[in-house]
Amino acid sequence: DTNYIVLGMIIERLTGRSYYDEVQRRVLSPLGLRNTIPSDRRSLPLVANGYAGPKNDLGGYDASIAADGLLAINPQFEWTGGGIASTTSDLARWAKLLYEGRAFPEAMLPRMLDGVPARLGPNVRYGLGVMIRPTPLGPSWGHSGFFPGYATEMTYFPMSRIAVAVQVNLTDPYPRGLVPLLQRLAREAGARDSSATH
Repeated sequence: DTNYIVLGMIIERLTGRSYYDEVQRRVLSPLGLRNTIPSDRRSLPLVANGYAGPKNDLGGYDASIAADGLLAINPQFEWTGGGIASTTSDLARWAKLLYEGRAFPEAMLPRMLDGVPARLGPNVRYGLGVMIRPTPLGPSWGHSGFFPGYATEMTYFPMSRIAVAVQVNLTDPYPRGLVPLLQRLAREAGARDSSATH
């Protein structure tokens, strides 16, 4: 996340505004991502409680949100390295907008998708903020997210132009089956789409 933290500092220096103000003004509002908010405080209204497990590495708690409504760990440390909370539907919409070249100029996509080998699974490559995975449905582009008590996967399948996302509020045990679940959801969505068009 370090490079994203540096990028956030550059954004704030060049614009004279906070990163969160800029991302709201330039990205979230224009794209209609109304259920995506900055994780810039320990109280995030409407965020479901997560469960990290009482033996998590960050301290002896299970529920991520305490009785006083505050997150056990301040999410501000994530900042531009992932300090955003969102709904599953906004994440899927974001994937479609991003990977279809509607969030940023489409000319940026080849550079973003020029991945290098990564230790993120068999034959996975990592581009500019994107995990590129081979799947039975063709290549997939996306990213995962983690915060104690919360795990997220967002994937776009360019051959079928389907975006799917899943979020769970449990990280003990860590939900390792999210990627296969996304592939199954995309396969089912593709089957529905093809039967509806024939």
